[in-house]
Amino acid sequence: MVVAGIDVGSVRTKAVLMNGEHDILSFNILRSASVFRGITETAMVETLKLSGLQFDDIGYIISTAYGRARVPYRAF
Repeated sequence: MVVAGIDVGSVRTKAVLMNGEHDILSFNILRSASVFRGITETAMVETLKLSGLQFDDIGYIISTAYGRARVPYRAF
């Protein structure tokens, strides 16, 4: 199963995709913007492109940090 993590900080937004063996498939670090939803979507789209995966390949998503509540597809 592929899992995704999004860390939405006030300065940087980081996204990572990992497989079931905890191997990193791809990651991305972007400068955060005042519109957290937009930057989280950009981070996820770019991270998926780097991995060659589709959004539907992700089995679980977790978000952390300052803007975590603004991630539209997060787990609690």
